[in-house]
Amino acid sequence: MTFLKGKINLLQKTFFSYPPIGKDGFALLPKKSKFLAQISLLITLLFFSVAGSFAATSYTWNGSTSAAWATVTNWTPNGNPGSAIGDAVIIPTVATQPTLIAAPANALSSLTFTGNATLTITGVTLTVSGAVGNITAAATGTISGTGTLSCGSLSIGDGAGITIGSIVLNVSGATSIGAGTSGTLILNNATGLKTLTGDVTLNSGSTWNETAAVAMTFGGNFINNAATFTASTGTHTFTGAGKTISGATAIVIPTTTFTSNYTNIGILTCATLLTVTTNTLTNSGTTTASTALSGTGTFTQSATGILNLGGTSGIANMNAAAPGNTVNYTGTGQTLRVIPYHHLILSGGAETFGAITTIAGSLTLSNTATATTGGALTISGNLIVGNGTTFTIPAFSLNVNGTTTVGGATSGTLAISSATGTKTFTGTISIGTGGTFSETAAAQLAFGSDVTNNGTFTENGAALVGFAGNFTNNGTYNASTGMHSFTGASKTIGGTAANTIIPNATFSGAYTNSGTFTFSTTLTVFGTILTNNGTITASASLAGATGGFTQGPASTLNIGGTTTIGTLTAIAAGNTVNYNGGAAQNVFATPYYNLSFSNAGAKTLPAGTTTVAGNWDVTAASAAVGANSITVAGNITGTGAITSGAGTIT
Repeated sequence: MTFLKGKINLLQKTFFSYPPIGKDGFALLPKKSKFLAQISLLITLLFFSVAGSFAATSYTWNGSTSAAWATVTNWTPNGNPGSAIGDAVIIPTVATQPTLIAAPANALSSLTFTGNATLTITGVTLTVSGAVGNITAAATGTISGTGTLSCGSLSIGDGAGITIGSIVLNVSGATSIGAGTSGTLILNNATGLKTLTGDVTLNSGSTWNETAAVAMTFGGNFINNAATFTASTGTHTFTGAGKTISGATAIVIPTTTFTSNYTNIGILTCATLLTVTTNTLTNSGTTTASTALSGTGTFTQSATGILNLGGTSGIANMNAAAPGNTVNYTGTGQTLRVIPYHHLILSGGAETFGAITTIAGSLTLSNTATATTGGALTISGNLIVGNGTTFTIPAFSLNVNGTTTVGGATSGTLAISSATGTKTFTGTISIGTGGTFSETAAAQLAFGSDVTNNGTFTENGAALVGFAGNFTNNGTYNASTGMHSFTGASKTIGGTAANTIIPNATFSGAYTNSGTFTFSTTLTVFGTILTNNGTITASASLAGATGGFTQGPASTLNIGGTTTIGTLTAIAAGNTVNYNGGAAQNVFATPYYNLSFSNAGAKTLPAGTTTVAGNWDVTAASAAVGANSITVAGNITGTGAITSGAGTIT
C-alpha cells in the first residue's frame, strides 16, 4: 500500500496540485478525475512491469533439466535467452549441452564458449548481433547441427578454439583467430556454406584447419600469419570489392574463385583451379596456379608479382608487362600466352613458345625446358639457357640486349636452325662448360660485346659473324667459312684452346691476341693495328693496305702465303716471324727480331738490307738473298739452302 501511495504521490506531483488524501489512499477528487488517476496508475505499473520483463540479461547454461534451449531452468538465471533484445549467452562445460530447435525471438548480443562446450542448432537460425566467440584461454567450443548461425563477428583468443560443423555460418563482420600465440578454427563438415563477409585475420601462432571439403565465401581482406593453414578441396570464393590477400604464411587453397577485384600481396597457391570471373585479380605477391588459370576475367601482374603457371592458362585476359614482374611456366606441354612479358621463366619441360615478340626483362630456361620461338623476338634483358635445356631459334630474328649465358656447367643448348633472320647478341655471351651454341644453318651472327666459349661453339656454312668485343676461346670452336669481322676498340682475342681456327677474318678495330689462332684463308687488317702477343698463323694471306700488324715480345707469326699488309712491326724482343709456305714467298721488307724460313717453298728477301736482331733459321726451305743483303745479329741455323748471289750476309 505504501508503494502505491508513493506512485500516487508521483502522479499527484505530475498531473495535479496537492489536494487532500482520502481514507482509501487516493486524493479527494471528483469522481471523473479520480477515475483518470487510477487509469494512469495502472498504465504506469504496466510500463514498469513490461520494461522489467524485456531487460537484457546475461544467461549462463547449466543444463540441469535437459538439453532444450527453451527450458528456462536450464539457464542461470532462469529464463529464455533471446526473449529480450540484447541477451548475452555463456555456454560452459557441463554434462548436458544445449540444443536449439526454435529460433529465439531476438538476436543475442554475444555468444561465449568457456571450457569444452558444444552448441547444436537444428533447422533454425540463431542470430548474434555482436561478437561470437570471445573464447577464454584453454577453452574450445563446437557449433554443429542443421541450422544457421548468423553473427556480427567471430573472435577466437589465444589458447582457445571453435569447431564449426554442418551449420550454415554467416559472419557479417570481422573474423579473428588467435591473439599472437595460438587459437584454432576447425571446419569439419562439408555441409553448410560458410560465409565470412568481413575481414579475416589469422594472427601469429593460430591454426586454420579444414578437415572436410568446406565451401567458403570471403567478402573482405584475408590476412594469413597463421602457424598452420590447411584448406580443403572445397571451392573458396572471394567476393569483396577492392580487397587484398596478404600475410607471411602461404595461403594454399586447391580451388579458388574471384568474383570481384582483389589484390594478392601474399603467397597464394591454387593446386587445382584458379578462376577469375568478370573482374581483375592483381598479383603483387606470389601466385601459383599449379593446374589451371581460367575464367572470363583478367589476371594482372604488378611490378612485384610472381606468377607460377603449372598447367593451362585459359583466362580471358592476362597482363604481364609491368616492369619487374615474373611469369614462370613450370609444367610440361604448356602453350605460352602470346603477350608481352617482363621476366619470363620456363622451368618445366617441352613448351610451345608461340609468336611472342617482346620480353622486356630476361628469359630463363631451367630444369628440362625446351622451346622454339614462333616469331621475331627481342629480349631487352638477359637470356639464360640453363643445364638440361634447349632454346631453338628458327627462321626469325633474335635480339638479346643483355647478357647471354648458355649452359650452367654440364649442358644447355642454344640452337639456330635457319639461315633466315639475323641473330644479334648485344651484351656479353658466355658458353659454359658442357654448353653448346650451335648453328645447323648459316644464319648471320652479330655479337656486340664479349664472347667467351668454355663449351662448344659451332657455326654453319658461310655464316657471317661479327664481333664487337673480346673473343675468348677455351673450348671447341667450329667457325664458318664466312667472314668474321672484329670491330671493337682496344679489344682482345685469346683463350686456352690449343688452336682456334677461323678461315676468314677482318680486323677494323684495334685487337690484341694472347692465344693461338689460325686464319686459314684470309687475315685482313683495315685502318688499325692487330697486335700479336701469342701465336697467329696467316695460312694464305696477311693483307690490308691501310692496316698494320705488330708483334709483341716472344710472340710468333706464321705466314703461309702472301703478305700485303700496310705495315709489319716485328722488332720486339724474342718475337719470331716464320715464313712457312709450301710455295714460293716474298719476305716482307721490315726489320725482324727472329726470322724463320720453313716448309718447302723458296723464300726471297726484299730489296735492300734486311736486319735480324736475333736469329735467322732456315729449315727445310731455300733462302734466296740475290742482290740483296741481310744482317743477322744472332745465329744462322737450319738445314735449308741459302743462295746469296751478289748480295751479302752479315
